[in-house]
Order: sequence, then C-alpha cells, then structure tokens
Amino acid sequence: MPASAVCTKPEDLVESLSSLDTSARLKALRDVKNQIIGNKTKKLSYIKLGAVPRVVEILASDTDIPLLVQSAAAVGSFACGTDAGVKAVLDSGVLPHLLRMLSNGNNKVVEASARSLKMIFQSTLAPKNDMFQGRRIDLILALLNSGNENVSEVAASVLARCCETSEHQKALADAGCLQSLVFLLSGSPKRKEAALDALAALTRGNPDTSAALAATGAVSTIIRTMKDKSPRARLLACMCLSNIGRACHNNYQQEWDIRKSILSTVGKLIDENGQVGEEAPGVLADLVANNEELQKTAFDFNIIERLAEAQCSIAMALGHESEGVRIAACACIKSISRSVKNLRTTLTDERLVWPLFRLLNDPSPAVQASALSAVSNVVLDFTPHKAVFFQCGGVSQLIQLALSMEPMLRLNAVWALRNLLYLADMSVKEKVMRELTVSTLVDLVCDSEEMVQEQALAFVRNLVYGSVASVQQIFAADAAILHAVERQLCVATRPEICTQALYVLSNVAAGNEYHKDAVMDFVAPALTGDRSVSILIKFLLDMSNPQLRVAAVWCISNLSFPESPGVGTRVARLRDAGIQLQLQKMFDDPCTDVKDRVKTTMEQFLCTDQMTSNTGQSVSCRLHPSAALTLSHSSWRSVLAARRKLYCCSNGAANRDAKVKLRAAPWSCGVVGSTMIIYLGGLHVPLSYSGLSIVSTMLSSDCGLDPQVKAISLVVLQSAELCGAVWLIESSIRQFDTRLTCMSFDQMLSGRRGCLLAAVIALSSVILSALAKPGTSVYLENNHYDPALKELLASGGVSLCATVAVCCGITPLLEEFVYRGFVLTSLAAYASPPWAIITSSLIFSLVHFKAPEETLWRDQLVSLAHLVMTEQPRAEVGKAALWRAGDTVGHQRCVAYVEGLGCLLLLCSQLLHKEGKNKRTY
Repeated sequence: MPASAVCTKPEDLVESLSSLDTSARLKALRDVKNQIIGNKTKKLSYIKLGAVPRVVEILASDTDIPLLVQSAAAVGSFACGTDAGVKAVLDSGVLPHLLRMLSNGNNKVVEASARSLKMIFQSTLAPKNDMFQGRRIDLILALLNSGNENVSEVAASVLARCCETSEHQKALADAGCLQSLVFLLSGSPKRKEAALDALAALTRGNPDTSAALAATGAVSTIIRTMKDKSPRARLLACMCLSNIGRACHNNYQQEWDIRKSILSTVGKLIDENGQVGEEAPGVLADLVANNEELQKTAFDFNIIERLAEAQCSIAMALGHESEGVRIAACACIKSISRSVKNLRTTLTDERLVWPLFRLLNDPSPAVQASALSAVSNVVLDFTPHKAVFFQCGGVSQLIQLALSMEPMLRLNAVWALRNLLYLADMSVKEKVMRELTVSTLVDLVCDSEEMVQEQALAFVRNLVYGSVASVQQIFAADAAILHAVERQLCVATRPEICTQALYVLSNVAAGNEYHKDAVMDFVAPALTGDRSVSILIKFLLDMSNPQLRVAAVWCISNLSFPESPGVGTRVARLRDAGIQLQLQKMFDDPCTDVKDRVKTTMEQFLCTDQMTSNTGQSVSCRLHPSAALTLSHSSWRSVLAARRKLYCCSNGAANRDAKVKLRAAPWSCGVVGSTMIIYLGGLHVPLSYSGLSIVSTMLSSDCGLDPQVKAISLVVLQSAELCGAVWLIESSIRQFDTRLTCMSFDQMLSGRRGCLLAAVIALSSVILSALAKPGTSVYLENNHYDPALKELLASGGVSLCATVAVCCGITPLLEEFVYRGFVLTSLAAYASPPWAIITSSLIFSLVHFKAPEETLWRDQLVSLAHLVMTEQPRAEVGKAALWRAGDTVGHQRCVAYVEGLGCLLLLCSQLLHKEGKNKRTY
C-alpha cells in the first residue's frame, strides 16, 4: 500500500482506536464519527465491530483535550437517532464518564459531553432515574447558568427529558431550577425553546410547580412567546400556559381570554408540518378536557375540521400498525358514539363497526381495553349493531375477555355485556346466557375487583328487567345468581355495588308471586319468636348516598303492590320488620326522589290495609347506562306519563284474562272535580270559546282589529289558557305531607268542601265576565266563528300560520292535557276502568257538543270509541288536531252552557265515588 493511502476499512479503523499513537487514535475517532453521521447502516456496522467500548475507553482514560472532544462527540453520534446506538453506549457504561466531563475545565469538552447527553436522553431507553442519584442532577443544574448558550440549552433539554414523575418535578423545583429556566427565556431562540420545553415538563399535571412558576412573574413573558416566529416556541408556550391555567384560578375573565388565545394558537399549529403539527392535537386535547365552554369555542374556531383534514379516516386508523393509533381510533369512536344521532347515522357503516369488533382479538391488552370501551357504547340500545355483533362472534369474545386476568379487560368486557342487554329482548338474553353460563356470572358477581362486581350486578339488573320469563332466569341452577346477589348485599361496602344489587331485587320483586316471595325471604325472613329486622333498614338509614335509599324504597314498593294476591302477608311481614316505621320517618327526606317514592309506597301500605282502592303498580326498574331510574312529579311529565301508562297488560301467570291494571295518578281524589270547575269557570269560559269570552269579543265583526292582530291575540290567549291549565294541575299534585292540618291548601281543595269552594270561585269569575260585557248573551250562535276563522285563514301570512297553530296545535294539546291526560287518568285511578272511560268521554262529548241536529249520543259514541281505541298520546293529539282542523274549515262550534253540564256531571261522579266507595278490583 502506498504511504499516502488512507485506511478506510471499518475493521482497520476500529483497530486504530486502540493504537498507542495519540494522533492515530484521534484520526480514527474523526473518521468513525464522520462515517456514522446520518448513516444508520454504517452505525450498526461499527456497533457490531465493537467500536463503542473503545470510544468510551478513550473518553474514560485519556486526558488529551482533542481526544476527549472527539470521543464525546462520537458517543453522541452513535446515540443519535437509533435505540440500538443508545443501548450500545449505555451498555458500555458511558454515563458516569459523560457526567464527569461536565465539570472539565475546557468548554469544548463540556459542550461535546452535554450534547452527547442530550442525544441519549432523547431516547426512551435513557436512564432518567439514574440522573437523580447522588449529585448528578446538580451538575446539569449548574450548566443552566453557564455563560455558553449552547451548554445551557443542552442542559435545559436534558432536564426536560429527565422530568417524568411528580418526585422529579419536586426535586428540580426545590433545587431552584424554575428560576434558572425563567432566566433562559430571554436568550436565543434555541435556548428559549429548550427552557419552555423544560418548564412545560416541570408543570405538567403538577399544581404546586405550576403555581410556583406563576409566582415568578414569567406568565407575561410566556404569553408574549405565543406570538413568536418559531412554531415550536409557540406550541411550548401554549403547553406551559395550559398547565398553569389548570392549577391557578385568578381573574376568570383574564383566564378565559388567555385560554381562548391558547386555543386559537394551537388550532393554527395543527396545520404545521413535522413534530409541531404532530404534538399540537395532544396539547389541544389537554386544554379542552372536561371544559365544555372551550370545546364549543374550539368548534367555533373550526378546529374540528382542521383535525379531520389532518387525520386519516377512522376505519383506516383502526387497522393502523401503530398501537397508539389504534387506541386513539377506538377512543374517537367511543366519543362519537355518545350521541344517539351518530349511533343511528355515522356508525351504521359496517366498514367501521366490523374493524372495531375485530380489535377485541388484538394482541395488545391496551388496544383491547380501548376497543371494549367503544363497543360498550356501540351496542347500546341499537338493534342493527347488536345483530352485527352476534354475527361476528362478539359475545364469545366478550365472555373470554371477561375471564381475563387483567382487571381492566374484565371490567370493560362485563360493561359491554351489560350494555348489550340494555332493553334487549328475550332472545338476546337467552343467547348471551347460553354462552356466559350461570356459574361464570356468579364468579363475576363475586369478583375480587369491586368495579367488576358493580358492572356484573348491573348486567344482572338488565337481565331480569322486563317479563316474567326474564325474571325467571335468575332462578336457574337453584337460584345461584340470586344467592350471589344477596351475599353481595350482606358483605359489600361500596355503595354503588349495593345500589345495583337492590335494583336487581326490585326487578325480581316486579315478577309473579313466586318471585316476590323469594325476595321477601331475604329482605324480611319469616322467623318465629323474636321480631326480625330487615336488611333494607340499613340502606334506608344510609344518608350518605340517596341512590341507596331510592333503590331500597323501589324494592319495598314493588313488594307491596296492592293488586298481587299475597300482598297482605308481605305488607304484614315488612311492617313487623320495621319497614313501615322507618318509611314514616322519611317523609321529609332531603332527596326528592326518595320522598316521592316513600309517599307512593306508604299509600300502597294503606291501600293494602283498607283494600279499597288501587294506588300503585309494581314497576320494573331497568338500568340506563348513565343513571339510575328516578321518579319526577312535574305537571307535564306526571300528566303525560300517567296517560301513557294507563293501560298495562298483566304478565302474571295467574291473570290469564289480561285484565287492566291502572297506575296511581299523582293527584289526590278530592281535587279532580274542584280543579276542573276552576279550569272551566276561571280559564276556559273567560278566555276561550264562549259568549262571555275575550276571544268572542275579539273575533266579532265590529271589534275593528286587523286580522293579523286577531290571529296573534288568539295565539296569546290560547297559550295563556294552556299555561294556566298546567299551573292549575301542577298545584293539585300530591306534594304535601298527609299529616298536615285541615287548614292546608291540599285539604281546602279536597272533597265536598273543595268542590263547593271551587264552584264559588268559578261562578264569581263568570259573573265578573258578564258584568264586564253587559248585554252579551251566554249563548253563542252556531255559525258565529266560521266567518271570523275563515277571514283569518284567508288573510294569509302571519294570520294563516297563527290560526292554524291555534286550531291544529295549541288547542288539541290543551284538550289532550286536560280531558284525557288529567280527567281520565284521575278517574281511572279511583274508579273502575269502564266507569272512568264512560265518564270522561261524556265530559269530552258534552264540551264538544255541536249543533242541535247532532244528537248527544252520537258525539258520546264517537268520543268513547276515540278514547278506548287510542293507544299512543301522540296519536291522540294528532287526531284531535284533525278534529279541530275540521271545525276550523267549516263545522259549527259548541254551545257554552254545555260546559257547565260537563262540570256538574264530573262533580256528581266525584261525590259518588269519593274516597274509594263502590270499588271494584281488576
């Protein structure tokens, strides 16, 4: 080889690293470093040849400055960009030598060593905990105050990578790291970015360090950095401010303005290329988490559209090779599926559902857990998704995951099974139980993890909701599931577990006599000798959790349903167990749901004792995934719910005639007649269609009003009558304690005294209306309204819309609300169904009695058929709207005096059937 030839073979260079000649070693170091920079293949080749230990040996033993600089730089080159290189330099024991070089007197050696540390700590393999041993971290902190900007920048970058736990954050803050980093914010752009990176790491999820940073006065500087030219600096400034904002709450308006600025800045950074664009969505997610206002603001800034454009489709993400991307895709589906609209539209595409279900077999437990969370929402109360889930064998996979050793997988799998059974029909329940088996379900109910126990009991709750056949499933295998539920009630301490178990018993108690007796044997065992105390007392006395008390009272309510054959014995046993005494103490419970349910249950106890009226029905409480079943008594919901649930076919085996059961109305018996008299005399006659009404004066031909003014006034008056009826009926709802004195408002409007008082009030209202319009006839000509209404309809525009809204919308809704929702429901709760239907239909037909040539009986039969054959409240409102539309376009209107006859007939019916006389049981 000629003397001028250069040694370029890797083997020769590696050998030269061990040469005794200093210049040869220096030259070999330079050549190796230059060859591996940017060349991963060469780097791996030199690692295999054992070059890294020889380079580290030079760094550890030599004292020559050029050798130290080149060896430290070569170490950094090996560690840059590849985990294999980082592993090789760490295995060679380079870390102590690099740290020792940080205290070297030569700035070049210190800078080269610091850069190598930066390369190492950019990898996930970096020994971050080792940096907090001894005085190693002090060396890095000392470099922050270095006059060399490159060195201080590298030190800040290393600190940012080292700071991962709250202990690390506290140690660095206590060492004065925050003040040094704040000082670096005024340096060069690179040093500023490194300082912001370290500050973001120090304050992430740590209120103490965030508050300490805010106290340094650096917030204004960081806010100004959000307008920096560097996208990286802007992103890091947003990170710091977001961390500080979560920890510190000063001036709300100022904080809100800053958050909006952060949101706007991060939204624009999503469009950036490279690492900034990749990290911006994560910053955005942290910023808007659990903040609905910021989420809406992000929507207004069109950030969602930017995210959608930047990302691939969810279906593609579900099959991505990256585990993190698959997890994020599942989380995205979980969020989208919280909307019922999305479940029925966006997520109906099988191209999205099938890949999600396939992820249940993913090799990564983290992906499986995320997929289970999404599946729980997707299969909830939507039959097409359930069908697809069965087709792809999803039930079997869920059951396998429910038996996993990973608690999170078990929890999410049982949760998905629970939602799969929500509102499911019997065939779905049978399919699931055939694969799950009773023994597996019992094991899940008694699982070692409390959250798994809760979801397993919720699964059982949905399993036994519904028909008698559904309830019967809990008695399979010698009632093993029921016994497991009872054991949990005895030993569990977590309130959520006890709540679910109580609702299971409540649903079972809604079954037949055998099911009720099985529950009774547990909650109030029939013991001889000493009086037994029910386990339900413990939950009724628990004031820490109102849902426990609600569930316990539901169970008692279903056990004391008056129409079941064995109710007398059960009520006696419950009373002996101390249940009734405890319920009497709960009339003033702070929870409204508990108070309402207690009052209904106590009425059932009283009804059972007297055997005179039907005041309740067993109610099966199904579990909604987000909340337990509650009971509300607002007027609209009370009236419409009572009307909607008026007819309920019995599912008991003994009731083969499918006789009618009627739910208790939320009005006491005495207020129905008085309420109707006040309504007709105080609202309907003065405001609506009668000779004395405001509407009559307004629609007369000589009133001088513009048709559009008439139409709008008509809307206002009818709306006022509707609102008045709502308030009047709401005031009659049973919200008063039965122990109030006789001077209470409730009793002043009850019974005979209430009816007479109401009659006086109504008569006074009619007299005042007559005095206000002297000379007006009580009778209204049959053709009075037709010309006026035709004029309003022909006026077009606002007049037409308003008239149609009144005649086909507001008035039918008012009639449905008052005559069927209130009157029929109330009568049905205190009288036999035939009598209630006939009486209500008589009142309705009398009020709508039309022309003399149309007989009363014809309208009576039409109204009776209308009430009996109608099944849905919405259909009733629609039919009433059509009826009213027919009146509007040409039929003749009613006569005012028949309303008084209707009130009189209702009053007679009320007095005849007052306090449950002539009761008939069905």
